[in-house]
Amino acid sequence: MSKSTIDSLPSTVITVMNDSQDRKQCKKINNLYYLINRDCFKINDKWYRKELTEIDNYSNTRVLVKPSKLQKVLISKNTVGYSSNYYNLYIFDSLWDYFDGLSNIPNVEDYIRYDSYGRYIKCCSKFIPGELEPVYSNEGFYCFKHEKHLYTRINNANRSSKVYNFSKVNKEIINRISTNINDENFLVSTGPISKYFKDYTYGFEIETSNGEIGNSCEDFGFVKLYDGSINGNEYASIPFNNNNFLNLRNFLEILKETHTVDYTCSTHIHIGGIPFSEENALCLYLVFYRLQNELHELCAPYKKSTNYLASKKDYKDHCKFLPRLISNDFDTLYNTIFSKKIPKEYYNTNKSASILEDSSKWSIDSRYFYVNFTNYILQKGGTIELRLLEGTFNYDKILNWLAINLAVINWTLANKSKVLENKEKIVLIDILREYFKEDYNIIKGYVDYKVTDYLNYVMYNELRLDRSYFSNSVDVTPNEFKFFNFKI
Repeated sequence: MSKSTIDSLPSTVITVMNDSQDRKQCKKINNLYYLINRDCFKINDKWYRKELTEIDNYSNTRVLVKPSKLQKVLISKNTVGYSSNYYNLYIFDSLWDYFDGLSNIPNVEDYIRYDSYGRYIKCCSKFIPGELEPVYSNEGFYCFKHEKHLYTRINNANRSSKVYNFSKVNKEIINRISTNINDENFLVSTGPISKYFKDYTYGFEIETSNGEIGNSCEDFGFVKLYDGSINGNEYASIPFNNNNFLNLRNFLEILKETHTVDYTCSTHIHIGGIPFSEENALCLYLVFYRLQNELHELCAPYKKSTNYLASKKDYKDHCKFLPRLISNDFDTLYNTIFSKKIPKEYYNTNKSASILEDSSKWSIDSRYFYVNFTNYILQKGGTIELRLLEGTFNYDKILNWLAINLAVINWTLANKSKVLENKEKIVLIDILREYFKEDYNIIKGYVDYKVTDYLNYVMYNELRLDRSYFSNSVDVTPNEFKFFNFKI
C-alpha cells in the first residue's frame, strides 16, 4: 500500500470493542481492529488477541495461555489470577478469617485443594500473607507460623515386624496393656450415653497409610499389627468396655498429629459379648441383610466404585453385601456364608481356632462381608465385626457408627419373632427411634447429615478416591452431632 493510500485512510477506526480509536494505535487482525495493549498484545514479536493471553502476576508480563505453565492462584487477598511461580498455603482455620473478600470471588472453592494435612490454596509467590513457615514433608507447601505445630513431620511407618493377628501378640505385652488400661486412672465414664454401650466389649482396628509412634500405642491400649493391603500400620485395641473409650479418643488425637490415612484404609470394630444361639445369629444376619443399603449410605461411597475395586488385588471387595438366603434357617445361613467349605461341627467351638488364627483365615470369604459373622458363629464367645467404615481418625464418626449398629443388634435381639415372621418392613430409622428414645433427634440428625453427604458424592460423581476425603480438617463431625462427649 502506497504512502498516499495510507494517508487517505480514515484516522479513526471501530475496534472489536465497538469503540472509536486512533487507527495508528490499533492492529488489524483478520480484518478487525484491535487496540494495542488492550485488545491485543505483542509476544515474541507476534501479535495475539487478548483472549489468547494472560498476565503472569509473578513476572508482571503478558504471556500466551497455551503453551504456558501458568496456574490460577490467589494474587491478593480478594483476587484470583495467573502466575508462573506459586506456593501452596495450608490454612487450618477458616479461609475467610485470613482473606477479606475471598468469599466474593466466584467459584472460589474451585481453587481450594485438600490433602492429608488439610485445605490449601495456591498463592502467587509475590503474595506473602503474614509470616509463613515451610511444611517439612512437602516441598513448595507453607503454613502460617503460628500453625506450624499442626503440620509436624510424618515419620515413615516401620513395618519390619510382621505380626498379622492380635492373637499372635506377645502375651506379656497384652497382660501389661490390660493391667494399665483397667487401672482406675483410665476408667472414665462416658456420662449419660454410656448406657448405649453397656453389656458388650469392643475391639477397634485403626488402619493408617503412613506414620510411626513406636510402642507408644500401648499406652492407649493398642498394639501394632501388619496388614499387607495398606501402606502403613494397623493398630488394634485390646477389648475395651464402655468405660475405656477415653483411650480411643486420646489415641486418635495422637494419630491425627503423627499419621495419615487414605482410601486403602478402613476402620473395623469387633463387638464381643453378644449372646450366641442359632436363632440370634439368623435374626442378626436377616436384619443386617435387610438394612444393608441404608447402612451403606452412612459410609464412604467409593468402596463400591469400580475405580476403587480395580485398584485392589484380584478386584476383591472386602466389604461385600450379604447374600440373600433362599430359606430362613440356620443351616442355610451357615452353608451360604461358608460355602460348605467349613464342616458344621466347627461352629461355636474352640476347634475353629486353627482356621481363624493361621494363614488360612485369609481364604475364608465370609470374613469379607460388610458385617463379618465368621468369628461369632465359628468360635465360642466370638465377635461380630463391622467392616464398612472408611479409614478415619474422627472419634465422633466412629462412635456414631458404632451406636447405630448397636441399635440394630439390640433391637434385633429384642424382636426376633417379628424378624422371623417377616410381615413388617424393617427400616433403620424406626429402629433408631425405638432404641435412642430421648436422644433420637440427635442420632436422626446425624443419619440425615451422612445420607445427604453420601448422595452429594454420588450425584456429582465425587467418589473421593483422592486424599481430600481423609484430611483431618475435612473429616470432622459437625458440633451438633458430637453428643458422645466425656464428663471428665
